[in-house]
Amino acid sequence: MDAPSPSPPLWPRLRAWLELLRLPNLFTLPGDVLAGMALVSLGSALPAPSRIAAAVACSLALYALGLILNDITDVTEDRVERPHRPLPSGRISSRAALGAGLGAAFLAWASALGAGRAPAMVAGGLMVVILGYTYGRRWLPGHLPALVMGVCRAGNLALGAAFARPEWDFMVPTPLALAMGGSLLYITAVTLLARHETGGPAALSAPARYAPAAAMATATGLILAGLGPRMDMASFAGLTAVGACVTAAAAMECRRTRSGPLPMLVGRLVHLIVPWQAFLLLASGHHVPALVVLVLWYGARILSIRFAAS
Repeated sequence: MDAPSPSPPLWPRLRAWLELLRLPNLFTLPGDVLAGMALVSLGSALPAPSRIAAAVACSLALYALGLILNDITDVTEDRVERPHRPLPSGRISSRAALGAGLGAAFLAWASALGAGRAPAMVAGGLMVVILGYTYGRRWLPGHLPALVMGVCRAGNLALGAAFARPEWDFMVPTPLALAMGGSLLYITAVTLLARHETGGPAALSAPARYAPAAAMATATGLILAGLGPRMDMASFAGLTAVGACVTAAAAMECRRTRSGPLPMLVGRLVHLIVPWQAFLLLASGHHVPALVVLVLWYGARILSIRFAAS
């Protein structure tokens, strides 16, 4: 009788799961939650750490659900275009991935239900959008799939707001609405750029290449216009400088798409959502959380050396 084949070592198995979950991208989620909490009620302190932790757990679980379902539905295509990914390479079975996705859905739903009516409604809405995108995006026309991705990122800000105000009536304050609009614009532009990952830099037109930088400039401008009148001159000047730095960083990454490897550059553009979140926290007067979020950005950049972000 043949001996059973040994299980693969722990690290290769763990690495496969971290690749499936795009580990560096997970660092982009807590900042959305914190910014949403800060912007839904300007001038108020952030909620208790336990409530922040529950909101971040819900956000991470929803993101993991989307990634896992996306890879399961794309496994046939990935066998041709991305054979190194965990599912097409066989390092993780589709059945195991589906089980993990169901676990992520349960965690997200349990975290939201335990936090109140508003978090449950926002999390439920995001789950519906994730499922609709995963199983229906091939029938969505034009740029609509990219727009749905932007809606999900904007919804992550709303999730943070809902956890901060469990009985929220969904009357969206102007600062939060501007931030959600900015996140939607930026992630939509990055998603449109990511469509060309397998085609290489030559497949990019100039508008597609620089759209993320234009979106970031628009997003920061919206916040400065909306919150500037509430600030003193020094605070407004400092925030303007930070916004200009974030926009310049996006422009530099877009410029690199002329010759660099697109998957890596798309990952860097995704990670620039974190300085945008820090910008939002600074705009709302929460300086220490903004610094914490920037540390997460550094972590994402370091991990992206070892793990693909897209």
